[in-house]
Order: sequence, then structure tokens, then C-alpha cells
Amino acid sequence: MLSQLPIPSSSFHCVGHSLGAHVCSYAGKYLQSEFSQTIGRITGMDPAGPAFQKTSKAVRLDASDASFVDVIHTNGGDEDDGFLGMSFSIGHADFYPNGGVSQPACWDINFICSHGEAPWMFVDSIRVNGCEFNTCDEHSTDRLDSCRLNKNSMGWKATKPTIKHDYFGTTGKEAPYC
Repeated sequence: MLSQLPIPSSSFHCVGHSLGAHVCSYAGKYLQSEFSQTIGRITGMDPAGPAFQKTSKAVRLDASDASFVDVIHTNGGDEDDGFLGMSFSIGHADFYPNGGVSQPACWDINFICSHGEAPWMFVDSIRVNGCEFNTCDEHSTDRLDSCRLNKNSMGWKATKPTIKHDYFGTTGKEAPYC
């Protein structure tokens, strides 16, 4: 469908949650292989981990699938421990709100709840200016000056960094998250 529209594929932004993030990946891979076109942006909202975390980039979301791939990790961890999202960096900009494992709106380590928070954070980033994150987590005190310089907004306002970065920050328990 994208190849048939009179709009360049570089203008498209595919946003997918969980398995939908990998569907966006397949759309990007297909456009590249069949039409030599590239999607402008893919946002993966806590891309599904089970059956994808331990596979190659050929079958999961990867930075090579679009000109800019940003990822919001809200429930990343080992699928054998029940986590529903991917834990490692797969985009140009990977955001780890509240550490990317469990979210403050969810009691204890409620996997389904934390996994479902990524879309709400993305929607909130459209309504407000987004959450500003930096390249260091709260435990990285050795490079604080570098952390302050390397900031990015999670969600709608995210921008492609000049080099691949992981971003860390905190959110509130409910919208507005920032």
C-alpha cells in the first residue's frame, strides 16, 4: 500500500505496540527489499520480547528498518521470567522510562500493566511536549556532564541522535507522565 501512494515512504511514521512494533519492522524490511524505499520513522512501544528477544534482526525490529527507529521499553526482561518486552537496545534511540522494567502506575511487577504503559506514554507525548530523558541512568554519576548534554524527548518529539543512544528518565504514575 505504501509503495502505491503518491506520498514518499520517507514521510511515513509507523507506530506499533508489542507485536505491532515488529509488524512495522516487517513493513520497513519489505519496502526496502521490494521497492528500494525506506520508511521515515518507526516507533516501537515496548516491542514484544517472547519469541523475538532471542532472534536475529531479520525477524524483529531493528534500527536498519527505517531512517529513524525509536523505542520505548516499559517491561523489558527475560521472557523466561515472564517479561513481555525486549530489554536490549534495537533502535537509534532507546528510551527506558523508570528503568524500562516496571512502571510506577503498576503494583509490584505486574508484567501486563507495565507492558501496556508504553502506548499511554506515547499518547501523552503528543498531548504535552514529551518527557526529556538523558543518556545516563540514575546510577551513572561518573559522566554527569555528558548526561546533561545528551538529552532527547521520549515519544512523538523524539529526534534521531547523531550516534545511537540509550536514554533514561522517570515518569509519574499517570498522565500527564511528564
